[in-house]
Amino acid sequence: MYPSISLSWLWFVHGWALVWRRASFDAVPREIRLISGFFDKPCFQIGDNVATWIRHLFFFPEIPFMNSPVVRAVDVGYGHVKYTEGRNQRGGIVFSSFPSQSIAAPKDSGLNSGALLKMDTVIVPVKDGDNTVRIVVGKDVGGVLQPDTEGTILDQSFCLSTAYAARLFGALHYMYGGLPVVDGVKTIDLLALGLPLNTMRQFHKSLAEKFMGLFAIDENGGEVRIRNCIVYPQPLGSYATFVAERKIRTSPEVLVVDPGFNTVDWFNCKGMKVNPNAHGAVERGVSHVIRAVVNELPDSIRKDGSIAAISRCVDDSLTTGKPFKLRGKAYDLTPYMIAGQSIINEAATAVKNSIKGGVHIEHIVVTGGGAPLFMPAIREKFPDHDVVMLDNPAFGNVCGFHALAENMARSANRATGGK
Repeated sequence: MYPSISLSWLWFVHGWALVWRRASFDAVPREIRLISGFFDKPCFQIGDNVATWIRHLFFFPEIPFMNSPVVRAVDVGYGHVKYTEGRNQRGGIVFSSFPSQSIAAPKDSGLNSGALLKMDTVIVPVKDGDNTVRIVVGKDVGGVLQPDTEGTILDQSFCLSTAYAARLFGALHYMYGGLPVVDGVKTIDLLALGLPLNTMRQFHKSLAEKFMGLFAIDENGGEVRIRNCIVYPQPLGSYATFVAERKIRTSPEVLVVDPGFNTVDWFNCKGMKVNPNAHGAVERGVSHVIRAVVNELPDSIRKDGSIAAISRCVDDSLTTGKPFKLRGKAYDLTPYMIAGQSIINEAATAVKNSIKGGVHIEHIVVTGGGAPLFMPAIREKFPDHDVVMLDNPAFGNVCGFHALAENMARSANRATGGK
């Protein structure tokens, strides 16, 4: 579990920027102007109303919070959906995940539908234009997929798709029991989402706008009201988690490297001040490593197995460390990892070329589900730096989103007279 974040730079950005929504600044700190302009230029000018700045940066509407703001975070990745369920009695963030896969629900109420009820899955209704589609998601969704079903989507506009909405509603389904009831409806005051750097600028406003309101999350009458939505760049969440884990009260200059399922993102910042020349993303994530390894497998191993099914087995082996098995028989992946390692090296080289010598960087933080796989290559490219991996790298972003959003919600609550 992650500790609470109580850092000067977080309080500065979230507390100071939200002192009064009606206030105006004669001068605004440069780091705020940089981070706001980083994704949506031009979006802030000196003297702008604070609420205007907040809406430009995070699409944060002027809807009041409850006295004790309810914050949740969801990171809908290409490989897994990570979500938070509040904090435990010790103050740690409670988190979990399920595969980022989905399949259309069966139309009949026969054997297939009955089998779904026995699995840890849920059928979520999702609006698709004038129609509503029924989609199966959940922790056991892999058992529902046909062997040749891909199930995973790697499209850049994925965040606005029905598949993304289904995965998000799946996360809401799992956290549903712990949400408070307000005016007869389960309610989240502030939902924090994340996007990769290569899609953040284009989609962050549309994504936040799409997921505010009242949503049906299952076919049993379950509804959740989302009053506010905020979208963070994914690596920023891991930056917040890193300074929390190390109990750092300053604003260190950090390079966050986030090997996700589709892309490898990197993000250089000092507090909330972004280096505009030292960030980027390449499509060399875990899925590309898996594909390269699968393509190297000989026919004597692959036989009549589908690419999708074999890829899921390779993914399970690489991410969990378990033996790679097909048809119950274990195979050594080492001879075939050369192709996958070349993908990893390409990503590490892209990061190195972007940062150059990196003499100004104090720490390099490797996060994301692919962190264990990519960590050796990153460390090799930066032998003179402090290269660290988060304690739970797959959940580094979502726990950071949660902590950042909590601080923002509390600051907004104080600004509007809440307790």
